[in-house]
Amino acid sequence: MFYAVLTVMQSATIVTHINTEMQLHLDYCAEFGISRAEVEAAEESPASIAYSRSALPSRHVSDPRYIDPPSNHRYILDIGATRSPFLLQVAFAPCLLGYGAIARRIHSEASTSTPTTQNPYQKWIDTYIGEDYAEAERVGSELLERGAVGLSRSGLEEAVEVFVGATKVSLKR
Repeated sequence: MFYAVLTVMQSATIVTHINTEMQLHLDYCAEFGISRAEVEAAEESPASIAYSRSALPSRHVSDPRYIDPPSNHRYILDIGATRSPFLLQVAFAPCLLGYGAIARRIHSEASTSTPTTQNPYQKWIDTYIGEDYAEAERVGSELLERGAVGLSRSGLEEAVEVFVGATKVSLKR
C-alpha cells in the first residue's frame, strides 16, 4: 500500500511540472500572437494524426483494447488507456529525460558561444535546466527503476518496445 501511495505522490511531481511546461508552450504561442483560446480551439491536422498514428507498433494496433483518441500525443494516450501505469511512465520517459538532457547540452554549449539574450528558445532551455525539472527527472527515473524491478523478460521487452515507440514519436516532432 505504501508503495502505491508513494508512486502516486511521486507521479504528481511530474504532473505538476507538465502544467509548467504547458504554460511555457502557451507563452510561446502568445509571443507569436496566438491566444490560449485559439490553441484550445485548433483542430488537429491530418498530418499530425498520421504521424502520431504511424509510431504505434503493429501489434499494439491489433490489440482489441486499442483506443484511437484524437490527440497529438496519441501514442502516449494509447499506452495510458490500454496498458499498465508503469508502461505509461515508460512512454513519458523519452520526453521527461530527453528534454532535460538536450537543454543541459544546449546550455553548456551556449554558455561558451552565444549570449543567452540572443537565443529565442532561452525560456525553454531555462525551464528544462531548472531545479523543478531536475526533480521531475529524478523522480521519473526512480519510478522507472522501481517499476522495472521484478518484470519478466517479456515485460521488459514490452517496456523497451513502448520506450522506442515513444522515442520515435518525440523525434518526429
